Amino acid sequence: MSKYKRPVALLNRVERDGELSWEGSARGYSNPKLPDFRQFCLDSNLVKYGEGHPQAFGLGISDKNIENFISYCDTTLKDVEFSPSYKVDFIYSYNDIDLTRTVLSLGNHKELWGQEVSEPLLVVENIPVTKDMMVLMSKDKNPTLKIRLPNDVACIKFKSSQEEFESIYSENGCTTITLIGKPEINYYNYNSTPQIIVIDMEVVNRQQYYF
Repeated sequence: MSKYKRPVALLNRVERDGELSWEGSARGYSNPKLPDFRQFCLDSNLVKYGEGHPQAFGLGISDKNIENFISYCDTTLKDVEFSPSYKVDFIYSYNDIDLTRTVLSLGNHKELWGQEVSEPLLVVENIPVTKDMMVLMSKDKNPTLKIRLPNDVACIKFKSSQEEFESIYSENGCTTITLIGKPEINYYNYNSTPQIIVIDMEVVNRQQYYF
């Protein structure tokens, strides 16, 4: 779901009382045009059951209806744009002193976030990333991209890659990026430092320097 930015139904073909069905779990992907994936499935009148929450539920479909259900999804959702969208709480420029304060403040209250209280998200805009600001750690096992901002906030992207690193790295210039992430505090050797766990980012501009 996170890779393709689509709702997902993971079903197994089973036989119960001589009848073939497809049964399993479904998860909705956050989208204003599809706020309730469970109801979307029920509205097809092709499912045996959809039991649970709007975006996380058990799903059962008769074998004779499975192809019709797939066609229903393809047709009904063909014009729905599933590109990532986020509801953010803060927007900062990369060198804003208030960014550091906000990350430290929110990072001290992680116990407050849960199912009923969403973890806050923030955007850092137009970061001019030079080669000395970034490093790819654990590249052979668990590639993790780290970008350190001028205000000492570290931006950490887990499950990164060499390709992603190279898409930002510039030997003689800078690559401007905008990122979105979750504020946290990193505790190490009795020190606490602000960091942002990156969940998405995009390249805004590239600039080469000539000497």
